[in-house]
Amino acid sequence: MTLVGDYITTASQLTGYRPEDWDILESEAERLRAWRPEIIQAFYDQLTACPEAASVLEEGERPKLERTLAHWYDQMFTGRKDEDYWKYQWYVALMHIKRKTRNLYMLGMMNYVQQIFVRKCFETFEPAKAQELTGAFLRVSGVIATLIAECYDEVLESSTREGLAKVGINPALLNRIKDLQIQRMLEEFKPSEAATA
Repeated sequence: MTLVGDYITTASQLTGYRPEDWDILESEAERLRAWRPEIIQAFYDQLTACPEAASVLEEGERPKLERTLAHWYDQMFTGRKDEDYWKYQWYVALMHIKRKTRNLYMLGMMNYVQQIFVRKCFETFEPAKAQELTGAFLRVSGVIATLIAECYDEVLESSTREGLAKVGINPALLNRIKDLQIQRMLEEFKPSEAATA
């Protein structure tokens, strides 16, 4: 199995994702695709309303990014995906990293899209169908978000290992430094008794 395949296996076990989720989404593809303009508009309005997150956008590129998001959204309703699809999601993650799109922004905006999708499902479908569709969408988009977040960790860890190896620093020393930093942060953020009561 590949690195991406291993991550998909683990993420699937954690989220409950299964290949049949694609079939569920495809079964209502026409109606779900009709929401695309509203979701894309809401996505970029929300993103640009947050100055920190909006900083990842370059001047005038919103139309291009809207087309990219439209493509991603449409792919959700075209049936089962193979390993090439997941490798493409890894590529998308690398592009997020290259653009300095933090996980804070990515996860926040994925959640925002999920909220819109859930609301639209319960406005449009009978409760049982809405539940089925939202479950499938949340599992699929959850695996995608998990994979993207894991890519950030993979890039950071591999570049740190390679960089330190070039200057002769032992990986055990790096682990010790990390442990000390975690301990300092645990002490800094230790909750008060009132917070845990």
